[in-house]
Amino acid sequence: MPRLLDEVALPLDEIVQLGQRMLDGSGGKLSLEQRKWAEAISSTAARSAQRLRDYVDFMLLEAGELVLRPKVHNLDADIDEAVRQLREAARARGLHLAIEPAVRPLPAVCADPARVVQVLSCLVANAIKFTERGRVTVSTEIYDRSIAVHVVDTGAGIAATQIPRLVEDFFQGEGAKLRDPASCGLGLTLGRRLVNRIGGDLWATSTVGVGSKFSFTVPRAPGVAVQSHLASV
Repeated sequence: MPRLLDEVALPLDEIVQLGQRMLDGSGGKLSLEQRKWAEAISSTAARSAQRLRDYVDFMLLEAGELVLRPKVHNLDADIDEAVRQLREAARARGLHLAIEPAVRPLPAVCADPARVVQVLSCLVANAIKFTERGRVTVSTEIYDRSIAVHVVDTGAGIAATQIPRLVEDFFQGEGAKLRDPASCGLGLTLGRRLVNRIGGDLWATSTVGVGSKFSFTVPRAPGVAVQSHLASV
């Protein structure tokens, strides 16, 4: 399965890179129409590659074959990486994507850094996609045995009856298909399962007309503390 993933996803990654080179002006200045098409090609290829990876990860989880590589590390680095990946997407929609500084140094966590970034990126990307104006904020909260990561948006919000179903396989909330017809509704399901595998939990709260808050926990590494460097972006 990983070999098949490489054979299909890597060419899509190359399309993303080529599209970005075009947007950077490597092949000459683009007209507004050409830039629009280059952006569409790049973003479509990126979404397709991520969906493919999500499907493969989901199948590996179902088969009990997904390999995790947990290590003691600084959670700040995972948050910085996820925000870096999506900063331009937020700007393109006119949104402010920010990291809220931690009130005190974060303890170290013990988890697979790549999977933490994957889950957080999914939550931030969803927040950006379903927020028309305002901001998306990432913050942390220290618990006794874990650290919670919160993603708060100023979007339309989600009806209380839909929240329990958001992590069901392939479920999409009302209006999701209108905004993204190609969406498969797998991201939150995969995110919940990944979080459960690393020993955490994932949940959501929301108020219609105000916004939503998606959260997940990452296990703390016992007896280890590190200095937090979180700062506003």
